[in-house]
Parts: sequence; C-alpha cells; structure tokens
Amino acid sequence: NFSPAATPNFRPLLERATKRAGCSSVPDCKGDTFYDQWKTTSNPTGDVPVLKTLGSGSDYASFIGSAGVSSIDLTVVGDYFTYHTEYDNIDYLSKYADPDMRATRSVAEVSA
Repeated sequence: NFSPAATPNFRPLLERATKRAGCSSVPDCKGDTFYDQWKTTSNPTGDVPVLKTLGSGSDYASFIGSAGVSSIDLTVVGDYFTYHTEYDNIDYLSKYADPDMRATRSVAEVSA
C-alpha cells in the first residue's frame, strides 16, 4: 500500500514521479503505476489521489517546523511493516519484507 504524505508544494512532483514509476511487479499493487495505486487506495471514486498531510510526530517534523523545509514521506505498508523497530533494517527487509526488492526498487524510482 503506497500512501505518500508531503507538504502541498510537492504534489505536482509526486504526481509526475508516481505516474512514471511502475508497480505492477509489487505484490498487491492496484494498477500499473504507483500513481494508480495511490489513487485507488486513497480516493477510489475521485479523479486525483489524496495527498496526506505530514504529521508533527515524525522524523521530518523539525525540518518543517523549525527550518521551514518542505518534506515528503514515501510510505509503503505491507504485511511485514516494521517502522521504528529493531527489525527495521536491511537484513529483515531482504529476507522477509521485500526479498525480491521489488517494492524497494519501485519506491527508489519515485524518489529518483
């Protein structure tokens, strides 16, 4: 499940990047691109995907609140989601969460 959050000025960039990044090789992807996945899961009856706002309790809060730096959170949640646990590392990712690195590769396409 791809559900990005960002400051509003990043919406056009995220839309362009997600329309170019294929996710058809990612399990449970709904569509051919991350844009399709994002739109289907966030706004299935609307014309455009919903861009979530960034919360105040995460790693980027100080960048936005103190320095005024725009930020993006490219979150992909699946069966083996391990956010901020001792298992949030490359070994766990490559053995259990994304052994073929398909989701990781696709998110890298969006961020590139």
